[in-house]
Amino acid sequence: RCLSDWSSDVCSSDLGQSVVVVGDFNNTGHNLLGPQFQEVINQPTHLTNKQFDHIYISGNIHALETNVERPNYAKHPSDEQKTEWTDHYFVSALLDVE
Repeated sequence: RCLSDWSSDVCSSDLGQSVVVVGDFNNTGHNLLGPQFQEVINQPTHLTNKQFDHIYISGNIHALETNVERPNYAKHPSDEQKTEWTDHYFVSALLDVE
């Protein structure tokens, strides 16, 4: 809720700025920041096959490319594999700011 309130204030105070919010929200919901934000990742980002990680954009910014890289192991990784990966996938986006 705090992030949603903050994002609403930021977007309404300066309509010309671009904002990017990236993070592990521990929430599988969408549109967590309100209608002024677009979510650019819409697929699972976690070994549980849920989307906990989100990238939101607002303003004069567009996602040109997004990527979710899954680990090369099954749902139950070995201890050695856990040193290279976590239970979250690698998430990235190539963004274009106007």
